[in-house]
Amino acid sequence: MLEKLLSLKSKLVIPLNCIERVIHINDLSQDESELLRPKARIVGSWVGNKLYGRFLSNIGETFFVTKDIQRSIVIYTKGCVPYKAIVVDEPDPKTLESIKKALKSDE
Repeated sequence: MLEKLLSLKSKLVIPLNCIERVIHINDLSQDESELLRPKARIVGSWVGNKLYGRFLSNIGETFFVTKDIQRSIVIYTKGCVPYKAIVVDEPDPKTLESIKKALKSDE
């Protein structure tokens, strides 16, 4: 509930055809990680590793809902949604593989 309040979003729907790629944040190169780092807050909260809401990064508008950035996945979009990237917690290690499998079957 706190995440919904801080991010000012209760639901975010991303169609599979809008997803460019999905990657675990720890698998990003140093350069890619720097591009993703929030530069300015639009709406939301940023306390330590906890990020909730919309932020500007060097790649554009990015949406974060994560309690621990090191345990998160990054969903890069093709421009169908207002965010260039979405960073969310990965509560189950199989989540990333499930999304990648769904993307392959959608091609």
